[in-house]
Amino acid sequence: MSTPTPHEPEDLVAEAEVSQRSGISIVWLVPLVALAIGGWLAYKAFSERGPTITIDFKDAAGVIADKTLVRYRDVQIGKVTAVRVSEDLDEVTLTAELDKKATRILGKNARFWIAQPELSITGVRGLQTLLSGVYIGVDPDTEGETQRKFIGLEKQPFIIGDREGRYFVLTSPNRGSLNRGAPVLFYGFPVGQITDFDLIEDHTEVDVRIFIDGPHDKRITEHTRFWDVSGIDVELSADGINVKTKSMAAILIGGITFGDPPGSKAAEPAAERTRFKLYPSQHEAFKPKYTRRRYLVHFHESVRGLNVGAPVEFRGAKMGEVVDIRAQFHTKELAFRIPVYVDIEPERFEIFGKIATDKIKRVSNFQTLIGRGLRAQLRTGSLLTGQKLIEIDMHPEAEAVEVTYEDGLLVIPTVPTVLDTVTEKVTDILAKIDRLPIEAIGEDLRGTLSRVRHLVEEAEIQAAIDALSSTLSEAKVLVGRLNDDVVPPLTTTLQQTSRFSNDLNTELTPQLSDVLRELQGAARAIRILSDYLEQHPDALIKGKK
Repeated sequence: MSTPTPHEPEDLVAEAEVSQRSGISIVWLVPLVALAIGGWLAYKAFSERGPTITIDFKDAAGVIADKTLVRYRDVQIGKVTAVRVSEDLDEVTLTAELDKKATRILGKNARFWIAQPELSITGVRGLQTLLSGVYIGVDPDTEGETQRKFIGLEKQPFIIGDREGRYFVLTSPNRGSLNRGAPVLFYGFPVGQITDFDLIEDHTEVDVRIFIDGPHDKRITEHTRFWDVSGIDVELSADGINVKTKSMAAILIGGITFGDPPGSKAAEPAAERTRFKLYPSQHEAFKPKYTRRRYLVHFHESVRGLNVGAPVEFRGAKMGEVVDIRAQFHTKELAFRIPVYVDIEPERFEIFGKIATDKIKRVSNFQTLIGRGLRAQLRTGSLLTGQKLIEIDMHPEAEAVEVTYEDGLLVIPTVPTVLDTVTEKVTDILAKIDRLPIEAIGEDLRGTLSRVRHLVEEAEIQAAIDALSSTLSEAKVLVGRLNDDVVPPLTTTLQQTSRFSNDLNTELTPQLSDVLRELQGAARAIRILSDYLEQHPDALIKGKK
């Protein structure tokens, strides 16, 4: 019972009765429902959660955690959740959460890159990222084994998705003026692109990776040749200046074209990623392939104008080229010589006809030709450029030499150039002139002239000259009189003679014609009588029957 307050009556104070209820209070339903909803949401989130992947990049310019998106064909499929630098500080690792449906595109060949504005000579890409910011692009792989760790590409690839076609690899000594995205042409039509470049392991050549769209990729066979059509091709050689250009696009960004050499047989399409050689020009690509062999040529005169790559010709036909030029000093002879290394295609030289002896069968063609007078000579290939070439030809009059080898290379003997031969002859002539007794001849000539002068100055000679002058004067007067007194009557007489001849010709010509006709008749009768007497000689006695 409660104790009444002083101001309240005792009978007005209420008493509380305490009683216990049985069962669970409804208040506990609220947290239970909340827990159930939370568990369901957690299960749903876990069950719908996509894969988490990591991508390593060299750098991650513009990438922001919880903001940069992962897109496939401009559709969001995930988001970057973390950006961190590797422990060795060489790479940046991005962690991205993808949608559940993205699991099937994470094959081992899937590619990722950071899409950002890219301005190059081949075009402009990624302009939309100027407003929306960079994003992670994806080139999926739906067939390979799935994985969760990838290495990102430094640049966006040109070929994305299941584009029909195949990749091939071209090997070149250098990259030249080719660029990523440059076209691969076929008869001037773009049928593919250059996708990337890479140095091979020994750094001696460059691999050029290209993609050929279908169905043109079926045109690539084992016979196909690829060549560079980039820029302007200016060739300065012993043949002169040769300039070749292609389209403006090829001049600016480069390009590659391909084709089969004339006369190629039909063949099956080449397998994907087959390696081909990239030639610098169509001429080099279609040039017949012969086995090259190195030879050595020694020159003792100046080789100015002879460069590496200069042709080696045989009577105007190119048989090889110069590959190296050096200089050597002979310590015994105390003289210089210029060794020139040349690559020649000996298969172009053939010995035809019957081979008489087994000895000729055992020696090579060049050894045989050298024994018969094959020599090398330096020639001027172009007066315009001054470029030199090496001409090899037969010189039967050349001095016989022994076939020699140096460093395992056959040495081709040489003959002097035409200019050297002319110079030598001029030098001989000058030497002969120098040996002449010019001073003695001059003294004799001066003595002779002196005697002639004294002879002319003698009195008798002067009198003879005066008499001859007088005689010539009188002859001149006589000729003048003849012109005045004799020539006019003589001219008149000749005119009268001409008229008489014309009159005589007019009167006698008909009579002479009659006489000639009678003489012809008489001659005919005598010929008939002669024939008759030849057949009947007794007619002279018995008479004509």
